[in-house]
Amino acid sequence: MSSTTVFIVALCLATCLIDAQRLSEERPDLVNVVARELREMMRHDKRDFRFHAARGKKFDPAEFRRRIFTH
Repeated sequence: MSSTTVFIVALCLATCLIDAQRLSEERPDLVNVVARELREMMRHDKRDFRFHAARGKKFDPAEFRRRIFTH
């Protein structure tokens, strides 16, 4: 990698970190809400995958979405 590329990547990462820190200071509850939602999504995906894997089916994300909208 050239030094210019390294500089651009470092600048982008620094900008992202500064924005994330500023956002977490302004709205600390937002970080907790997002983290909770991600944990719930991951837990639900794991449970759904185990359901399909236990029955020998291939996991189909579209089927999961169809079930959400039909209930």
